[in-house]
Amino acid sequence: MGAVTSILVPGNNSELDFVNIFGILGVLIFSSIMFAVYGTQSGNIDLVVLGVIFALMGVAGVLFVEFGAGSFFTSSSTIAEASFSMWVGMLAFNIQTLVAGIRLNAFAPPTQGYAFSALSSQQPSVKGIVNGVWAPGGENLALLGSAAALVMIIYQKTENIFLSIVAGTTPFAVLFASLHGETTPSFWVFAASVMFVMGVYLFGTDLGAELPLAQYIPVTFGLFYGVHRGINISNFGGLGNWYTTILQAPEPLIYVSYLVIILDAVMALFAVLYVADKVYTVRDILG
Repeated sequence: MGAVTSILVPGNNSELDFVNIFGILGVLIFSSIMFAVYGTQSGNIDLVVLGVIFALMGVAGVLFVEFGAGSFFTSSSTIAEASFSMWVGMLAFNIQTLVAGIRLNAFAPPTQGYAFSALSSQQPSVKGIVNGVWAPGGENLALLGSAAALVMIIYQKTENIFLSIVAGTTPFAVLFASLHGETTPSFWVFAASVMFVMGVYLFGTDLGAELPLAQYIPVTFGLFYGVHRGINISNFGGLGNWYTTILQAPEPLIYVSYLVIILDAVMALFAVLYVADKVYTVRDILG
């Protein structure tokens, strides 16, 4: 177990990263298409525009990684490791409803942001898909992908891991917090800190930095996609409420809900197999 990301530096024995390809990018592109169709059918041009923007954000982020840093499509992680880390990130903020309640009370999430005009009149199921799937995928790909390219440029010139990560990640952490429109100071700091920590771990592990917990949890792009999803899903009262909510989505968005639930279930199965394998390994070592 340990650092297995390949966002900055292509890893040894790299193989296709199915969580990145299907669970993140694939879901983002499919949901963007469905939102564009839904916006056309409902006469909401803002949703159509938002669909195009999110798709372009995802593609741009991937291109920044592929041409400016390491690899998004391949990594050193197995599908079990990547699935486990995604679920760890998502469960961190959804162990129980109480956790979500504490976070909401402490950080008072914003009521407006760059997608507010397109979503203000939409039903909870539509907002649930946006906040629980669309935003985490598009924002993480665009911001962390862009940051990866900048970190790599700075690192190649300075060979200083700390300077590269801080200088390359900070602008995108500030941008991430600012994207959410009118916020309380505590939420702004929280949002910026989350994106900054994502960058520190994602890029730091690739560059060889020794970071707390990295030796226990596989550090993958999916880990922080899961963290972002978990934070947003906590606003809906936890995973159970969120799944129930998105299953009420109108057509064609309901197909996004079905796809997400199926992929989450598949990744949960691989995560369980990963944990079981580690349990058996430890048991064998202990005799």
